[in-house]
Amino acid sequence: MDPTPIQQFYKDASVFITGGTGFMGKILVEKLLRSTEVGTLYLLVREKKGKRKDDRITEVFDDVVFRKLKSEKPKFKHRVQAISGDLMLPNLGLSESDRQLLISKVNVIIHMGATIKFNESISSALHANVYSTKVVIDLAKEMKQLKSIVYVSTAYSNCTQSEVEERLYDPPISYEESMELVEKLSPKELEKSTSRLIGKWPNTYTFTKCIAESLVNKEGNELPIAIFRPSIVESTYREPIEGWKNNFYGASGFYSALYTGFLQVNISNRDVVLDIIPVDMAISALVACAWDVSLKNNNRTSSDIPVYNYVSGPENPLLLGELTDIFLIYARRYPSAQTLWKPHIIWANYYKFSVLSFFLHTIPACILDILAICTFNKPRIMDAYKKIHSSIISTAPFATKGWKFRNDNVQKVWLGMDHRDKETFFFNMRDVNWTCFIRSYVMGIRKYILKDSDKTLQAAKRKYKWLSIFNTTARWLMIIFIYNIFLRLFKAMMNK
Repeated sequence: MDPTPIQQFYKDASVFITGGTGFMGKILVEKLLRSTEVGTLYLLVREKKGKRKDDRITEVFDDVVFRKLKSEKPKFKHRVQAISGDLMLPNLGLSESDRQLLISKVNVIIHMGATIKFNESISSALHANVYSTKVVIDLAKEMKQLKSIVYVSTAYSNCTQSEVEERLYDPPISYEESMELVEKLSPKELEKSTSRLIGKWPNTYTFTKCIAESLVNKEGNELPIAIFRPSIVESTYREPIEGWKNNFYGASGFYSALYTGFLQVNISNRDVVLDIIPVDMAISALVACAWDVSLKNNNRTSSDIPVYNYVSGPENPLLLGELTDIFLIYARRYPSAQTLWKPHIIWANYYKFSVLSFFLHTIPACILDILAICTFNKPRIMDAYKKIHSSIISTAPFATKGWKFRNDNVQKVWLGMDHRDKETFFFNMRDVNWTCFIRSYVMGIRKYILKDSDKTLQAAKRKYKWLSIFNTTARWLMIIFIYNIFLRLFKAMMNK
């Protein structure tokens, strides 16, 4: 069978990928190797925990997400070459020989490497998200065979806007100004100045992503370059397996805690649209947009850099409350073996959260930690709640406010694709069945994040029945306890 237009674009191509060992990166690598006859994937890999690049690549391919690839194309590894490097190092930590190899061979660049921690230090976020992008662009300028380069940003890079179009916005500070700050101030001084620096941006992640976009716009004008902005990337919808996700970032941290009953109250608004997208569809869109960039570059009449907002809101909006209600149905139907409490959530503002979290999180955590100490175990619950509360505060802006996104460019790419490409690289959000996605999302959290085997399901269901009874009893006791406290206070005030 003849290759499709997108498959033809990637056939025998050399693709340089940063962030290829991460959550989205694994799906990108798997998709290119399984659905195209790509020539070579050059993956930037840093040493981690004493493991060298080849060991880390072996570890990456041990993931269950590569089983389908191994079944369909067992001899894929010769098409993958690890390149030692690190986003935090000058010139990405590339050796001169690797640098020259990339310059001479690469046709396509997907720069998705970044730090995605909301509370990352401003210094680290600038190095990983901004300065690494400058190095990649400078490298791309020397590549004579380059057909396409895509910088992966986020739909929330301009979250100070209520409506986000597929265009560039003014950054909070320029690349040059950020460089000047890092050179003049020590890391400690930078940290003290963080809140003043980021201003209206809710965290260092979105702040640095906005700066990086302006850098791409300024430095990449002569390149076949584009910016790809995915919203909240969650588990797989269809391929290579349903429901796969391997980290707590995005919404999965919140929903994992909700699933186990660990989280009872959250700062959120159930009536906002939570713009989530399945990772496999986001990657298919990214692969297609890189192809589209090469076409646009050949027919480019404007200096404007293409921007693609890959979001769900315009075509298939999902309310946070709707998502959570369906999630709870399946969380109770397929409980986790690690469930501590009946899954339930109270929607709260900042003030209500501070009060309720004390009774629903802090007091139970203290009791459980005291019991742990009494049984000669290490107390862990209070520390876990501290991390969860910190995460809730940092993600609150995205759970309490909605954005209106435009995605005209993405829709044009979809409409312009060959019907065979639409089957192979499916990313039309209009066709997503959210109930089916949420069911697989629950099962995926259970299996891939919480590591519960299918064999534990029946025992988990029995445990859940007892927890439901205990939960109801405990809530009534808590209500009676609080009622008695207020009653005594009231009587004491009246007696005065």
